[in-house]
Amino acid sequence: MTLNIIKYLSSYTYNQQRKQEHFAGRERFRNTMETFPEESLFTYRMHNKLLRIYRSINDCCSLILVAYMGYAFYTITTTTYKLFVQITTQSYPQISYNVLQTCFTWLAMHTCVLALLSRSCGQVTDEANWTSQVLARVYSKSKDHQNIVDKFLTKSVKQEVQFTAYGFFVIDNSTLFKIFSAVTTYLVILIQFKQLEDSKTVNNSM
Repeated sequence: MTLNIIKYLSSYTYNQQRKQEHFAGRERFRNTMETFPEESLFTYRMHNKLLRIYRSINDCCSLILVAYMGYAFYTITTTTYKLFVQITTQSYPQISYNVLQTCFTWLAMHTCVLALLSRSCGQVTDEANWTSQVLARVYSKSKDHQNIVDKFLTKSVKQEVQFTAYGFFVIDNSTLFKIFSAVTTYLVILIQFKQLEDSKTVNNSM
């Protein structure tokens, strides 16, 4: 639906109107621009309806997204830490391959889900913003038509198009990188505590 709106509006951009005026003649160009107010009104209404659907989906999924993001963050952090402990503290014959397989499976599963979620939310947000940019480039010659575009631009500036996890943070293409940055930070802290605990154990044994 969004792509259809973008293709539909492309005929009103400056370059397309210049081509149409050059090849089809001034009469056809004039007739096309006469229908611009009615057609643009339909397009703006459709765009606003799509934005309402976008926000409704975000509102319905916000709590689920927060819960899953927290669970995925906790699972990735603890699983990576267990994997580190298993590799560094156990000798080769004592390494449990079942534990390693389980850890890698959980890491791969949550990484794929987070990547898919971030990519999907980022694409939807980009499409919504792209539609606004196309609408902003709509070409019109008369002052009345320009007022229609100006009203939409004024309204679109106030509309915040973002997919969020209950307002705590924005979910987009950079979310996966942010999560793994946080996982790395907490993993370093856990490893430092583990090393401190091991050093105290060695000192007490001596």
